[in-house]
Amino acid sequence: MKNIRKTLPPRSPLKISSNKLGFIQHQLRRSGAGFTLIELLVVITVLGVLATIVLLAVNPGAQLARARDAGRKTALRQIANGLERYYVLNGKYPLHCDATTVDSTQAQPWIPELVNELKPIPVDPINKWIPPFTPGSKTSWYQYQSKKLTKNPFTSTCIDQYYTLGAHLEDPSDKDINWDFTDYWGGWAVNFIVKNYDF
Repeated sequence: MKNIRKTLPPRSPLKISSNKLGFIQHQLRRSGAGFTLIELLVVITVLGVLATIVLLAVNPGAQLARARDAGRKTALRQIANGLERYYVLNGKYPLHCDATTVDSTQAQPWIPELVNELKPIPVDPINKWIPPFTPGSKTSWYQYQSKKLTKNPFTSTCIDQYYTLGAHLEDPSDKDINWDFTDYWGGWAVNFIVKNYDF
């Protein structure tokens, strides 16, 4: 009887022997270790520093003030449109001069003549009257008054053909600030006005 040699299939070059059980045990040991206390403290510190930098760059307080200022400008233009509708019907604007100057901190509607033109009449987002009336004042209101004919803040004559609407913008760098805060001739304790005259 011939000796028949058993031939084995050739070994695959891709097959790499490995200790699978040892590899799995190594992975289990490694995943159970976690982070050290030092590593965690370093990561938390870095995240805290990054969060502080972002907050300082964004400055949420200033962003909110700018958003309120944008709302103030829009509201004054809405009121101005209501005043124009009132003028078309009546041939004059509401007359409020000196003692009868009105502002949004008063009883509502604060410009009573516009009750049919605007519902509701907008008020300042903060809407607080806080003296003294200096450029650093925290007063936040809308103000309406008829155009004065003289610069005397206490004794002057007003006419019902011209008006000023004023607001106090919070951002002192706003490019739309167009009024001297202390100038009583057409608006006081405000730094932004909408008016229907150019003199």
